[in-house]
Amino acid sequence: RLAVERLKAQPAPLVVTDPKAEFEERYRPESPILLEYLDSAYRSAGDRDIGGQLFQVLARRDRAPVRTDPTLQLPCYQ
Repeated sequence: RLAVERLKAQPAPLVVTDPKAEFEERYRPESPILLEYLDSAYRSAGDRDIGGQLFQVLARRDRAPVRTDPTLQLPCYQ
């Protein structure tokens, strides 16, 4: 609940997690409150290779990106 309260108080435009499959398998059973919040407030921007490691990126549903980063193909908000 603390993580959700912090995200609500200071919403991050992007959330970086373990790759989607690993994240779902590990956290859905352990942290249903957090996952419920992330599902409602964020959309998947896909798994990305960042520095040779695979991550899932989530983007806010309620913010429109200004542009897309040409290298990582991720939404940019400034």
